[in-house]
Amino acid sequence: MNAFRCTPDRSLDRYYLRTCAIYRLLKNGGVNRFEAKQVARREIRGMHVKSDRLDGLIDIWLSGPLKDLQL
Repeated sequence: MNAFRCTPDRSLDRYYLRTCAIYRLLKNGGVNRFEAKQVARREIRGMHVKSDRLDGLIDIWLSGPLKDLQL
């Protein structure tokens, strides 16, 4: 089984990989809330995604499973 999600044309889903990377950075204490949102807003080559699409998800992570972190 492939560990990465693939798009219909079998290429790696870059948006999914970015989401996973941001969660891991938050969990390990590598970035704070502001830095995570800055990383989430960076443009992904070849994709047309709203820049603030992950902001709500980051807030949910920090109020739920990662709320014990002092960010």
